[in-house]
Amino acid sequence: MRVILGNGLWVSERDDHKVQKKGLLSAFTRQRVNALYPIVCKRPSETIQEVAIALNQHKGILDTANWASRYALDVIGSAGLGKDFMAIQDENNALVKVCKKVFKVSKQQRTIFLLNTFLPWWLLSNLPLSHNHEFLQASKAIRQVCQDVIHQRRAQYACEGVWGTDLLSTAIQIGRFSDENLIDQVMTFLAAGHETTESSLVWAIYLLAKHPELQKTLRVDIPENVPPIESDAEITSDDIKRVPLLHAVCNETLRIFGPVRLTMREAACDTYLQDSAVPCGIKFMISSCATNIDETLWGPDASEFNPYRWLSENEEGNWVFLHEGGATSKYAMLTFSQGHRGCIGQGFAKAEFACLISGWLGRFSFQLEA
Repeated sequence: MRVILGNGLWVSERDDHKVQKKGLLSAFTRQRVNALYPIVCKRPSETIQEVAIALNQHKGILDTANWASRYALDVIGSAGLGKDFMAIQDENNALVKVCKKVFKVSKQQRTIFLLNTFLPWWLLSNLPLSHNHEFLQASKAIRQVCQDVIHQRRAQYACEGVWGTDLLSTAIQIGRFSDENLIDQVMTFLAAGHETTESSLVWAIYLLAKHPELQKTLRVDIPENVPPIESDAEITSDDIKRVPLLHAVCNETLRIFGPVRLTMREAACDTYLQDSAVPCGIKFMISSCATNIDETLWGPDASEFNPYRWLSENEEGNWVFLHEGGATSKYAMLTFSQGHRGCIGQGFAKAEFACLISGWLGRFSFQLEA
């Protein structure tokens, strides 16, 4: 991961991680995330227009993975860097191709990662493979784009005296990071906010296609509470929050089909997990996909898709969102990890997730291809 991301928040460790996370916390406050809603909600409108054209051309059949990937890249480009990647309009432009080379895992890349279990990375990365050359060139190109944007942001502030609302502008304002580390953080934003979002969106559409009654309910709830995506009205976080069933569907999708299935950790000291001794230095895997459907934490229907576990009916007969989904502990949900290594951007990730689902369901109905 360091080869791709540098020493960003995702891969930094111990005191270095603490310093970086403290420095970035102000970029991911609720107020900052809410300020990004207009950017996040602009993209579904553009996506819908292009998807409608594609549906007409392909007799109503849609490759959701392709469109989810393009949407996710444009959102994180705009909200993370303040730069439009134009992936929705043209998936074959040079910048999109470079990002795919860096952040999309190819079959050859999977083989190299597997071999890295037995062979050192310096050896594998220096093999005379076309993949290694292309990957290195693409990585340099995207890092150069990040460097250029950093210079542009500083020049814009010097000229206009105003910072942008994107995450990079906020990180520059903080003043705790060198340019090299700012690039590492931007690479982390792009990696964490692209393929993970794409995966979650595809699973959500799949689950909604299998539950048409949920689609029907949401297509009533969303227009009643959220301005049409294609209108000029600015969609806010309050609009999205007025549809608790939408949040329930998103959270349930993330619970069952979380994009990060396994996380490696190393014990920093001698400790215990329940009654099992864990010596200092031992490496172990945390399986979110197992914990998220553990019946002792979620009940006998833990492995079933049931968004209503996240809802409770109040005295007025309205749905109220339950933040722990009826589980016995907040640690039952490990999709974004927990504790000091918990994902700093989960509020933003959930915002872009809900915005696209809201936009798509306001315009389309989905069913699995026969």
